[in-house]
Amino acid sequence: MIPVGPAEMAGRLKDGFQVYCARMDALDRFGDSATDFLKSFWCLLLLYPLVFAALYRINAGSDGFPTLTLFAAETSNYLIALTYWPLVMAYVSVFLARPENWVRYVVALNWIMVTPLAVQIALLLTVDLSDGGSTGVWLILMLIQIWSLFIGGMVLKRLFETSIPVTILLVLCDLILSRSFDWLKTQAILQSL
Repeated sequence: MIPVGPAEMAGRLKDGFQVYCARMDALDRFGDSATDFLKSFWCLLLLYPLVFAALYRINAGSDGFPTLTLFAAETSNYLIALTYWPLVMAYVSVFLARPENWVRYVVALNWIMVTPLAVQIALLLTVDLSDGGSTGVWLILMLIQIWSLFIGGMVLKRLFETSIPVTILLVLCDLILSRSFDWLKTQAILQSL
């Protein structure tokens, strides 16, 4: 894996934040080389310890939750989440006759994901989730996920020039696949108890 320098990382995170704020012109600043592709996974891998800490905090209240099983299940799920959609889109990009935009799409998507992931991690690590007031936090987390789906659709539409029905279909496929992998992860954890 090719490491990313601090200045380059800051620039890519800024571009990803701008796209997350619906400024689609920032998509043009993401590269489409093999190096850009590999570097785009770097920040998401660096964030994983914080992701696991947040997920562990959510599940820490469950009695008898084996830490090693949780770590294996969450790590597998995170790695699957990083790879399944780019692989699906590799095929879809050929079907849409725009395979030249696939690398830029994956690069942009990886850098864009950091913004909602960082906000969710910050909320889950800092807010007291044990009292009854955590409903607001869960609502914010759900709104972040809905906005992320919307932005993902906008990126698809911009880079692959998809129609609105095709864009909606692809976003729904992504949502269904991610929920399916989450369900499988939960089943794996429950089987180990």
